[in-house]
Amino acid sequence: MTNDGWWDNTAGHRQHLWYASLRAIETRRSIARAANTGISAFVNARGDISQPTAYGEQAAIRQKITLSDQRTLYVKWGDMIARIAIFLALLWLLNTIVGVRRAKP
Repeated sequence: MTNDGWWDNTAGHRQHLWYASLRAIETRRSIARAANTGISAFVNARGDISQPTAYGEQAAIRQKITLSDQRTLYVKWGDMIARIAIFLALLWLLNTIVGVRRAKP
């Protein structure tokens, strides 16, 4: 559930819907999105958006969504790739600093 009213009719409420699509893909879960003034819709586990309402439109939509107990790699490990990248960047930075200090007479 979200309150997209403060966005007014800009791209913000559409971005919230697209983020919901990304979350559905990375978690492989269906989403029922309810917005009081933004776009209400259903998003399946592949990120496909169905039955989107218009901004500010009063509507009632209904659809069956699939439930899943399966956990994706992202759900299990989170941002492990980012953590590994930060660790490697710090090692590279440390190696560079040590190499520069050794090179000075």
